[in-house]
This record gives sequence, structure tokens and C-alpha cells, in this order.
Amino acid sequence: MFRAFADVTRLRILHLLARRDLSVCEIMATMGVPQSKVSRHLAYLRNSGLVVSHTQGQWRLYSLAEPTTRFQARAIHCLKDCFDEVAVLRRDMDRLKSVGPLCAERRKRLAESARNKRRS
Repeated sequence: MFRAFADVTRLRILHLLARRDLSVCEIMATMGVPQSKVSRHLAYLRNSGLVVSHTQGQWRLYSLAEPTTRFQARAIHCLKDCFDEVAVLRRDMDRLKSVGPLCAERRKRLAESARNKRRS
């Protein structure tokens, strides 16, 4: 778990997921990093037991896993409440507010593209 928290990108992802479930698109747009990097770090966080995913329609959403130890619960609590003073995490939270509509539009375009392909 220390390794999961020791990387800035993973810490940023965990901080975002402490607020709500997110898709890779939303994380990418908020953090300004490529999909491959987000996916690699999400895989690491899933393997460490800190993040889980579920499917909603054709989208995979990621969320924080339920803590399995007291230590994990306290670390997540601190992530939610103590890290708001960190400038990069504050900027991420500000960007997250505007990302929702961006990713919703992208989802709409992808769904429309898929429908058009099926018709062809």
C-alpha cells in the first residue's frame, strides 16, 4: 500500500476517486495524462486492492475499494480530508468540475459512431 501511495499519479487518481466514481476518460481529462498511463496506474491500484471497477452500460467506472484493514481505512480517510492542501490535488478537483460534460459529449459521440457502424 505504501508503494501505491508513493507515486504522484496514483495519489492523484486516489484523491479523485475519493470524491466519486470516475471513468478513464474523466481521469485523463482531469489530470491531462494519456490513457495508457491512467490505465497502467489503475491496474496497479486494482492489484493493490485500493480500487475496484464496475461496468455501467458500456463504460467502466472506477471507485475506491472498501477498506480491508484499519490502516487502509485511515489512509483513505486522510486522502479524503488531509490532502486538500496540496496544490496539484486542488487543481485536479477544480478541473474535475468541468470534465463531466466533456466526457459525456465524448461518450455520446462514441455511442453514435458505434450505432452508425452497425447500420453500415
